[in-house]
Amino acid sequence: MGEKHIKLIADRIALFIGRRITLCLIALVIIVTAVLAFLPFDNPEVKFNQNYIESVDREFDSRSFRDTFKVALSNYTARLNSFFGNGSVSEVDLANIDSVFAYVWSNIPYYAIVYPTEMYYYYRIPGANLSGNLRFSDIGNGKLSFAFFSTDNARSFDSGNDYKLFDEKDGLLIGAIENNRVRITYKGKSVIFELPHIQYDRPKNLKILPEEEIISKIRDESGIVFYLFFNDKTNFFYYVLDEESPVTEVLTKADGNIYLGERTQFAYYDDKNFARKILVGVSTENIWENNYFDGPFDQVPPNLEIREKLYKAYPYTQYMNGLDPNGNFLDWKGSRVAISSYLDYYYPDITELQKRINGCKTDLEPSAFWSCLTYETKKDFHKTIPEFFFPDGRKK
Repeated sequence: MGEKHIKLIADRIALFIGRRITLCLIALVIIVTAVLAFLPFDNPEVKFNQNYIESVDREFDSRSFRDTFKVALSNYTARLNSFFGNGSVSEVDLANIDSVFAYVWSNIPYYAIVYPTEMYYYYRIPGANLSGNLRFSDIGNGKLSFAFFSTDNARSFDSGNDYKLFDEKDGLLIGAIENNRVRITYKGKSVIFELPHIQYDRPKNLKILPEEEIISKIRDESGIVFYLFFNDKTNFFYYVLDEESPVTEVLTKADGNIYLGERTQFAYYDDKNFARKILVGVSTENIWENNYFDGPFDQVPPNLEIREKLYKAYPYTQYMNGLDPNGNFLDWKGSRVAISSYLDYYYPDITELQKRINGCKTDLEPSAFWSCLTYETKKDFHKTIPEFFFPDGRKK
């Protein structure tokens, strides 16, 4: 065999081995990428509500096959984003909202998923005892709302320093919304946000009375999913637990018909005759801490046209110029009617819940009984303004 033949064979062997090595390296990259994508990513600097809800869904195995891949994509982009170094909170000027926003933005994954139905993307910065949110209800107008507050005192908002609408003049560019996704760019970094898909489907196994209307499904920042009902006979709103999807909660029977959520501390009245669990209580401590378990009052989808129903349920909202079609006060910019049709109680003490249940006559027809359970005092605020309202809620 000549030298040329030997060299030719050697070259072919080298080419064969090289191709095999290249294919092995490509396969290794694909495997490593897939593993990293499906492993949860925990950002120690900024904690996002997205990751909390995904951890709950994983714990209760409530995620669909399609959602699993979306979460994997987001996890992968979060890891990719972390490689570029997003600075330390110690470098952030906490008195400058632009500085706080830039820091939070730098930590958001390139593909982010907004779960709560009022379109809040919540975050926490443990190193600075700060919490806040990005809100997407104004992106159709080219604006992104950003807010933060101190978790040392969750009610100490200074509206001059810790809330701002960012827009093009701040260097924030918002693309068109397509298939519930929007691309937003700030300081050279683009993020695709997947916005919540608002569902109006009726539950298959829930007995619904003729006077009841399902306004929307609600996904709370706790991860719990409710149906928001409006009762046209009693003019009451109430929340009913969605039990046809996996419930991301362990419910413990506390007494009679009362069930308590071990994770959220939400309290439910179980009406077995109608196969429904009605939200009747939220922990007072969680309300004051303004945490993920403060109730679904702030998760009503922002574009629902519910003004007339709100006028019926809460006559005081007609005061002065009243509401816009989506339930925002026209005279108090940035303020929306809170549908908080439940008691606040001191978990795990259910005394107040028992009093409410016992005070509602069980021989009432179902609509009246459920409305009694979910009564909230602001339904009668109009009675404190007799110069504007009749006792029945009509304007004078």
